[in-house]
Amino acid sequence: MAAPMSFAAARAEMERRYGILANHVPELIDMRFGRRRAIQLSLADEEYREHRPALLDFCRRAGFELRSRKSRGARKMLLLREGKKRAFDVGNEEQMGRRFGYPTCCARNFLSLAQDPFINEQDRRLVAIEALPFELNPYLRTSPFHLFKHFPCRPDCAASLRTARRLLALVRAHQPRLAHDIERFNRWPALVTGVCGLGFVFDGELLGERLRYREAVSSGEAESLLPLSRQNHPEDAAVFSRLAALLSSCDEVALDEQGLSGWRRGQPVGRVRRPAHLTWRWLRFA
Repeated sequence: MAAPMSFAAARAEMERRYGILANHVPELIDMRFGRRRAIQLSLADEEYREHRPALLDFCRRAGFELRSRKSRGARKMLLLREGKKRAFDVGNEEQMGRRFGYPTCCARNFLSLAQDPFINEQDRRLVAIEALPFELNPYLRTSPFHLFKHFPCRPDCAASLRTARRLLALVRAHQPRLAHDIERFNRWPALVTGVCGLGFVFDGELLGERLRYREAVSSGEAESLLPLSRQNHPEDAAVFSRLAALLSSCDEVALDEQGLSGWRRGQPVGRVRRPAHLTWRWLRFA
């Protein structure tokens, strides 16, 4: 599978497909992510007639609007601006859940990109699937910009997993390369803790119940999420904090029925015992 396009290659592809817009790729990206409200285009009448079909096609695909302004002599003044399909803030987990169709029990269970060291995030905005063509997104140079981790409320939540599979099938039908990157991302293992939908995502390889990893990322802050659930015990926040501390100190862990043990460079670091009321297990999402 080919790597995502560089910015230079993306601009060349844009020029091939949409001609006159190739010089405006940076402005288009700024507009998509909320840093610019519109782009003004000035075209000669002949240019306008030549490029109008491509401009309208681009607006249809990207969710933009093309509005005419007062002409100046033989030139057409056009305004390219955001349409009704707007980006939304990844900080609003509940809005994300509703937008993607997740059930109420799982609507808030998202890993914030701002806390994810695996992704070179340059903006707090998440674009809809219908946004700029995949090849034009410069944030994809290292890893897919929009990818975030969603944790079901429990490992066997059928409605949540069914929604995730449906969304992935939709992406695969329209953007096979993007679907490949999503599947690759979701092969990273996660540790489900049973604490209010919280867990950990690992950049590493899972062999049986033993995991070697480079980084571990928490899916949220236990202190802020635990009050939202009446099902959790008072000590769960402390248990989650101990897990986070252990994982930050290790590069290898093993899960058994009693708890999680950790090592660093082959030397034992510590262990966190699993409370009897919690179920810990490894989970893959793809």
